Amino acid sequence: ELQLIWRGFTLHFSYLFMLVNKVSKSVDSYFLIDYLPGLSKRGMQLV
Repeated sequence: ELQLIWRGFTLHFSYLFMLVNKVSKSVDSYFLIDYLPGLSKRGMQLV
């Protein structure tokens, strides 16, 4: 069940990220690109 939640979360998040990337090529998107890999690594450790 946790894996299902995680899969849904990552799908939703990647969609959100794509949206943010499209809407603004600002400092925020570059921050996200730097920040996301560390976040997903931490998330994978939880699972």
